[in-house]
Amino acid sequence: MFIRRFSRRRAHAIAGLVFLLSLGLYVRTLAPSVVDIFSDTLEFQLVGPTLGIAHETGYPLYTLLSWLFARLLPLGDAAFRVNLLSAVCAALAVAFVYRAGQLLTGRRLAAVCGAVVFALSPVWWSQAVIAEVYALHGLLVAVILWLILHWEAGKQGSRGAEEQRSKGAIRNPQSAICPPNLSSLVAVALAFGFSLTHHRLTLLLAPALAVFVLWTDPGLLRQPRRWPKLLTALLLPLLLYAYIPLRGLVTTSLDGRYENSWVGFWRWVMASQYGVFLTGDPFALHRNAAFYFDLFRVQFGWTGLILGLVGLVALLRKPRHWALIVLAFVTNLAFGLAYRAADVEVFFTPAFLLWSLLFAAGLDGLFDLAARISQRELRIAACVLLAAACLLQPLAMARANFPTPDRSDDWAVHDYGRDMLEQPLPEGATVVGLLGEMTLVRYFQRTEGLRPDVVTVAADGEEERHAAIGAALAEGTPVYITRPLAGTSERYSLAAVGPLVRVWPKGKAQPVTPQHPLALPFTEAVELAGYTVETRQTHARAMVRLTLHWRVAAPVGDDLKVSARLLDGAGQVVAAADDVPVHNTYPTWAWQQGETVADCYDLPLPQDASPGPYGLLVILYRAADGSEVGRAELGEVTVS
Repeated sequence: MFIRRFSRRRAHAIAGLVFLLSLGLYVRTLAPSVVDIFSDTLEFQLVGPTLGIAHETGYPLYTLLSWLFARLLPLGDAAFRVNLLSAVCAALAVAFVYRAGQLLTGRRLAAVCGAVVFALSPVWWSQAVIAEVYALHGLLVAVILWLILHWEAGKQGSRGAEEQRSKGAIRNPQSAICPPNLSSLVAVALAFGFSLTHHRLTLLLAPALAVFVLWTDPGLLRQPRRWPKLLTALLLPLLLYAYIPLRGLVTTSLDGRYENSWVGFWRWVMASQYGVFLTGDPFALHRNAAFYFDLFRVQFGWTGLILGLVGLVALLRKPRHWALIVLAFVTNLAFGLAYRAADVEVFFTPAFLLWSLLFAAGLDGLFDLAARISQRELRIAACVLLAAACLLQPLAMARANFPTPDRSDDWAVHDYGRDMLEQPLPEGATVVGLLGEMTLVRYFQRTEGLRPDVVTVAADGEEERHAAIGAALAEGTPVYITRPLAGTSERYSLAAVGPLVRVWPKGKAQPVTPQHPLALPFTEAVELAGYTVETRQTHARAMVRLTLHWRVAAPVGDDLKVSARLLDGAGQVVAAADDVPVHNTYPTWAWQQGETVADCYDLPLPQDASPGPYGLLVILYRAADGSEVGRAELGEVTVS
């Protein structure tokens, strides 16, 4: 009994160490805040902390867990805490891959190697450092596999103990049986039910689990008295879906599409519109076999692929285990091959997890060959060297690819979101933009209380944005847009306000007094009425923001572009920005006589730039041939 307890404690200790090392890696490369605009990551970083309704299928388990992380952890901002949930789930998944591999192979070293290979696989690593659903899904898959293998080990232990007891070989047969609370099939059903409240990919495990359970316990079908307990454990977690209609009483999804009715709820949970990725190829991706083969090669390298194939053969010694892992792998692989989404690689994460277990089984088979060495010291050395050789390529690949999953310095989206709301926007101003951009603005409004008075209008279609602009102007509301919109330069007057563009009725833009008034003629039609300059310190580097104020004396006619440059003491260009005026929204041929156009340019300094004074140079040139029509040196700006 003591030896068994010591062995169990050592297994727990190794699993804990695997978890901590994985967590350390993922936290080291964790995204510090919001990092993407046009992805589900930003949605989850807002939906979780504010208890919103996520896109189909709703993800109630993930939403509630991310809310707990955002509320209970005094670390970073809300987005960072939801990112941290992914890191914790991913590290736990790696630990459970180790535990499942240990039960699968019977060798800790093989299981550790399989877990390490999985932890370092690029797609899995990429999902461990951002707010996404796949880390939690991978954790639930790993837990289910560990529980089902543990249950089977308990059944085998019970049968072995029964046989020994019948022969009088042991006095206390209970000592050979795994604890019932860990080996219970009810725990498997409960974990499967919770996984269904998170991601429908869990259903792909059902055939393998059913075959494994009935193969291990064929009498289950003849014992209906056991069914209610299993069904209760399976179905009870599904009550979490009640979260969606309950929250639907006070809110809706970020895109406003969720309808809080029985039909709307059922449509949301079933997400039937995603079936188009199985029945068709809406993005015309046309992937071939080479693409999918390379996807696996990038995750595991040639060593990992070969060892996985060895594992397919080696695991045949344990037919039930072989059926469980291979059938689960085949169903997940088949789904990934048939699914035509743009980010299809994330749907292969369960297949990657299962291949890692095959990797462990393959290494276990090689260890069996090494076990034939008679001398103990040589046998141990051979196993250690074998494990090191099998891990050499995955570790080298992880080191070489480290910059790709490392999101720890990715502050650009965070700084952009704050920048929009830190502008001198009038009270109650309206900002019109794409859904992702408005989600970013809403994140700072709802999690940090930044400018809650600003009204956001999400409209992905151009006509929708035009309608929103027209409605706001008709009500006399100051309105801003986030990006170029076809037709605005003909319909409206435009002015840059930081990263935003103010929209005015045509010819009615109100000029702003520049920090440095001037009267510098560039052409007969355009003069520089002044400029405003400020230095900004972003997370990445210092930046100079230059706002030019162009006074229009007559119709310009030409299509002119602006080149704003920052010069060092030797007159060399250290930063430059060339664009159509007003963030590429207001070409000079659309300028109205008599108006003053505010035009903004950001000039980021190089990382190695030294503090001190820098000169400002502005050039106006023809877009057609690059010929200059005017230039001016505006003085200096001091960067500290």
